[in-house]
Amino acid sequence: MNLKSAINKRQAFVMLLAFALTLSLPTQADDSEKGAIAAFDVSKKISKKFKLGGEVELRTNDYLQRVERVTIGIDGQYKIAKHLKANAGITFIAVNKPWETKIKTDDPFYAFDEEYNQIETPLYDYNTDHGYWSKRTRYYLSLTGEYKTGRLQLSLRERVQYTHTYGKINYEDKYRWSDQLDPQLNKTTNLEKKKSKDKIYLRSRLMAKYNIPKCKIDPFASVELYTRLDSWRGADKLRSRVGASYKIDKKNQLNIYYQFDKVCTGNDRYSHSIGIGYSLDL
Repeated sequence: MNLKSAINKRQAFVMLLAFALTLSLPTQADDSEKGAIAAFDVSKKISKKFKLGGEVELRTNDYLQRVERVTIGIDGQYKIAKHLKANAGITFIAVNKPWETKIKTDDPFYAFDEEYNQIETPLYDYNTDHGYWSKRTRYYLSLTGEYKTGRLQLSLRERVQYTHTYGKINYEDKYRWSDQLDPQLNKTTNLEKKKSKDKIYLRSRLMAKYNIPKCKIDPFASVELYTRLDSWRGADKLRSRVGASYKIDKKNQLNIYYQFDKVCTGNDRYSHSIGIGYSLDL
């Protein structure tokens, strides 16, 4: 490999890193969420073309203050050709949903002060949904194509995933203001049924890895687009990662990365996470 070719490949990788970092800049940084991700995965080669694997992952929000999600998954990988492989798996997910206050009506309720003959501060009726753990089961099938040129490896993964969220009975507090002359906030508690939901996504991920000569650290970057297949919503989530993997030995590897998520469902939401993962190849 000549010097010009090596420079071009490094430039391509740097451009992908810059692109991922550009996507990671939110327009409303103050409203973004901050969290951490810890994962452990293990794999075992059954035959020349087939491999089994499992993964456990923990996600937190508000830095390390609240556990947001716990997942346990198993999958199988089959090597179709030299540069093409297929994956299929199932993941069990538990998501922590903290309580949130929702305004019930757009029209404010105004309290009237007879002594001063004026309308006081507007009041609103609202509900409070108590926090609960939501359970989900996810099935997925993916194809990954890889292309290697020199020390730069590019891969494109197309994954179709189906997620079923189970229904749940939860407590809901309703707050309602009394009449205008004597406003008081009254509370009633009801049982609220959370309906089950089903979602189908196509996840398209482009990833680049670079093998640094005589170094155990390999940098990587990826960009992933989530597209709804069961509605007209289209693409509603973008995820980018920038990080590096450290090869401890032939069977053990450590991954550290920064992850940025942008969810586009009306009101855009942003989240920043620092992730660490440990991989074991039995």
